[in-house]
Amino acid sequence: MSVRAYDPDFARRLDEFGELLLTCREVTRALVIETQWRPAEGSPAAQDAEALAKREPPTPVVIPTVLYIYVTTAGEHLGGLGALYERHEVVYPPGPLLRAAVEHCARALWVVQRDGVPVEDRLARAFLEVLLSAEQAKRTAKHLEGKMSDLYRQERERFAGTRRMAEQVFGESILDEDGRHRIRGQHLPSPEECVGWMFGFLGQPLTDEAAVGIYDFLSNLSHPTLYPHMQMWEQPQRPGLTIDDHERRVRSAVAPFYNVLNMMISYNGWSSVCIDELRATVDRFMPDLLED
Repeated sequence: MSVRAYDPDFARRLDEFGELLLTCREVTRALVIETQWRPAEGSPAAQDAEALAKREPPTPVVIPTVLYIYVTTAGEHLGGLGALYERHEVVYPPGPLLRAAVEHCARALWVVQRDGVPVEDRLARAFLEVLLSAEQAKRTAKHLEGKMSDLYRQERERFAGTRRMAEQVFGESILDEDGRHRIRGQHLPSPEECVGWMFGFLGQPLTDEAAVGIYDFLSNLSHPTLYPHMQMWEQPQRPGLTIDDHERRVRSAVAPFYNVLNMMISYNGWSSVCIDELRATVDRFMPDLLED
């Protein structure tokens, strides 16, 4: 392994990737400030909210909460990735941020998908996310402070209350025969399953196996795994990462993020100013990334 400065053309392209990734974060922040994450009147999101407000028993507001957290988190991860590209710290550190951004995009798209899907199914998917969160909080509290701690008892009660609430809202048992959460026939997909589904949902020209393979690679960049790091130094004629390698990695996160942000804007009936700004930046640096 040798460390050397990037040549000017290589460095300029890394700077462009940094600008693109930071734009993802900035347009997300601008969208939140502009909209306060409230749907426009008559939008699909407003129609969902109106329909859910009429349900009995009363339904917690979970769909916009899940989407806000997942979309803004994805934007912030891409901003952090952009900062790394600006500083040219791009050999090992980007992997975990790439993976996190892609995972958050996939879960947001899974929750909000609308074509031919009733609002109750979106509500069910959002509730499955809330249940996972409560379950993980309980599990973490047990590991951190033990089963006799006040924190664990609080999180255990919160998790049990969330389950009861879901059963009241949907009027059905939310556990399947294997003890997994299931609402309206839906299970929460694993991160791998969800990312694989997302690339197919977005019309990417990939087989299911190849879509999951992208997630495998991003996961292996994030965990102690030898091969992705060794591959960079095993080929004397091609040491390190090429600029094409970097571009493939950036594209794997920017395309899903653009699509999820575009879907959020459509779902909520918001102005297209922010997505137009992001599209212009994408077209400037990666003109073949997005379909017309």
